[in-house]
Amino acid sequence: MTILNIKYRNEGLERLLSNLNAYSFDMDGYNFNSYEGFVQSLKTPVMSLKQVIWKQHGYEAWKSGEKLDWYTKQELYWIEKPIDRHSEEYLDLITRAYDCLYKNDEFRENLIASYPCKLEHSIGGTDPHKTIMTRKEFLYQLNRLRDKSQERKFHSLFNF
Repeated sequence: MTILNIKYRNEGLERLLSNLNAYSFDMDGYNFNSYEGFVQSLKTPVMSLKQVIWKQHGYEAWKSGEKLDWYTKQELYWIEKPIDRHSEEYLDLITRAYDCLYKNDEFRENLIASYPCKLEHSIGGTDPHKTIMTRKEFLYQLNRLRDKSQERKFHSLFNF
């Protein structure tokens, strides 16, 4: 089986499936230029800073969040509401954001094109106390959405 090791520095689908790519999506009336911009903005309760990060993608978005201290409290912020990094509420939030990202045609087409390759993310962190998106969480979301698209494809073949 072919392995796609998702990294922004790579080429092709391995790059295109990175959170750092500029895939615009909307959630709760707010617009994000990348998933990375969304997730890095969770590190601050300051709305004006969030709005700057939402417009970013690539390493710019990653670097904007890298300097923000969320580790001490293990607390993130959706808009201005604090959310425990290790809570079900946080997992629901990132799942909802990925569902919104999935509505972006280009992202969805690239994700579908990755089938049946095995997705990996060797540079992703594994400790949820040190990263806001672990390798496991990232790959879970991509596989969940990819499986969803395969189910739709199957059902459309048989008119379910």
